[in-house]
Amino acid sequence: MNTNRSTDFSQTMLELHEAINALREREEDEASCSFCGKRRAEVSVLVPGPNTLCICDQCVARAARLIGQRT
Repeated sequence: MNTNRSTDFSQTMLELHEAINALREREEDEASCSFCGKRRAEVSVLVPGPNTLCICDQCVARAARLIGQRT
């Protein structure tokens, strides 16, 4: 009976691992820029930041222009 519990536990852990990986892939595909809201497919590069924050290459370029104007 202990073997069945071990097998059930292993199967449950495998299913959980697969579900987590699927969720991570979906979240990566659905990621968007925290500044302009454009999705990953709409920009060339989406740079991940802390937590779930991201910034796209277009917003980085815009910020660089604004910083350049101030100096």
